[in-house]
Amino acid sequence: MYQYRIIQRSSIALWRVLVIIAILLAAIIVLELVKLYGLFHRLHPIAAWCYAGILVLTALATLVRLGGFLHDHDTLNADDVPQPDRARHKDLVVHCRYLARSLKRLSSSVYLNEDQQRLARQTAYDIEEMLGHHPLLEDLTRAIVNAEQRVFADLHAHLDTHARAMARDKMSAIVADFIQPPFPVVHAAVVIYHEITIIAAITGVYVSEPALIEYFTVLRDVWRVMTRGDFIRIGQSLFAGVYANCPPMGGAIEDLGGAISCIWITQSVSQAAMHRCKALRFWSLAEAISAMDAQCHEALTATREVLIKDALPIMRTAFHHKVPRTEGESPAFMSNLVSGITKAVDIVINTHKTLPVLDTVQRARRTEHGQELDLETGYVVVRERSRRRRSGHGSGGGIMRIFRTIAQRLKYSTRYPRI
Repeated sequence: MYQYRIIQRSSIALWRVLVIIAILLAAIIVLELVKLYGLFHRLHPIAAWCYAGILVLTALATLVRLGGFLHDHDTLNADDVPQPDRARHKDLVVHCRYLARSLKRLSSSVYLNEDQQRLARQTAYDIEEMLGHHPLLEDLTRAIVNAEQRVFADLHAHLDTHARAMARDKMSAIVADFIQPPFPVVHAAVVIYHEITIIAAITGVYVSEPALIEYFTVLRDVWRVMTRGDFIRIGQSLFAGVYANCPPMGGAIEDLGGAISCIWITQSVSQAAMHRCKALRFWSLAEAISAMDAQCHEALTATREVLIKDALPIMRTAFHHKVPRTEGESPAFMSNLVSGITKAVDIVINTHKTLPVLDTVQRARRTEHGQELDLETGYVVVRERSRRRRSGHGSGGGIMRIFRTIAQRLKYSTRYPRI
């Protein structure tokens, strides 16, 4: 999908403004605390020392509780650990601790039965017991393979059924609200609301009692996958095929197009959220997009099933009001509509199957700013970029220049005082 540079730079500028505001607020709070210390010191030095001790103890207790909270709720951010056959002993120990922590947290999931919860806890205890007996490299590798390929695979397969059921229910709800909104709101607001809620629901399936920062982490990464992976434009071919193969529908074609778009977006968003929450190793955007590309055929098939089985019964009343009378009164109208949708989706799926999935998706993508497109092959021309960075344009370069300027002026003003 085309990445507008103004959006990227605006988000960076907004983030820097928020950081500066947070720093200024923290400085004001510290200044007020220092003033309060001076007030206590004027009353009595012992009162000032007691006040300082209370502040230090409060700060230490807050840091300890915050560190424990972040440690227990850091299952979405795994370290970049190599494969067991290429990793060091230290890397495998760190990854085993992460797996044990993730299994303990997953064992409290309400979507697992008692046997599955017991399996997750027992596996975590076995890993911790192994780490306490100075394990060898083979022991660590065996524990990681058992946890990832057997325990996590079975638990995630069970959770996938709940996540897919939630996504399918959400698709029906979003189509109903899109066709007949409960309030006079913009359709885009309804779609955004449902997409955010399905991401939050799927996060709660795979992460037990997720914190607010974990919700935002999944939302951020799903947004990056959807905007960089260009799955929205892949669905355009689906809409074009349905529009070309369906019988004349008049104004109802807009409702059908909106339903197709909503179902496809919800299907893609739910898959991206599931992939993000199931990541047991370092999550990268490129790997997430590749995994989504590999599931393109399955996503199109699921979109067809939801559209025919769940969406069309909801839209039947709207079709009879908007479809021309000569077409709507025909007894074969709905059967022709279903056959047209099935044919269109099958054509799109077969078209994607004629080429490898990644090639098909790559051809559908447009270039980003500054990239070239080979018109013969349809691929983006990748050129090696220079790794040289201009001085002062790195992270925090402008702030550091300000501090250096102030320090130099203070230095020369004290060395050469004015007469």
